[in-house]
Amino acid sequence: MTPSTVVNPASNDFDGSKVEATLSAFSITPSICPITYSCSVTRSDGTTSGISCSDFMGGLDDLSTLTDSTPVTFSISADTNDYLAKTPITPGTYIVEFSATDTTTQSLSTSAMFEFEFTDPCAKG
Repeated sequence: MTPSTVVNPASNDFDGSKVEATLSAFSITPSICPITYSCSVTRSDGTTSGISCSDFMGGLDDLSTLTDSTPVTFSISADTNDYLAKTPITPGTYIVEFSATDTTTQSLSTSAMFEFEFTDPCAKG
């Protein structure tokens, strides 16, 4: 099984713009084997993430639509109000991990990880 190609999005300093990435389907040989996808969000510093896959816009709640011809573009944004409220997104790096497992035997699995970095706008020097 081969994971999706990962291109991490540029960092964001709570400017309200979308931080966006695209997940393509994982490939499996033979291609007739069904794949089940799952998603999780953690922080690189080990603190509890205030966001989950459902907080991203673009269809992460239903990864069954993911095919070779229909990649899923997902995004999240945070503005100064989010920064001041310190919820749900706080400065740091969020790792969005997509895991794929073959549904038939569950003997093949792999994952792809995207890093979303939100920098502290008050820490600019």
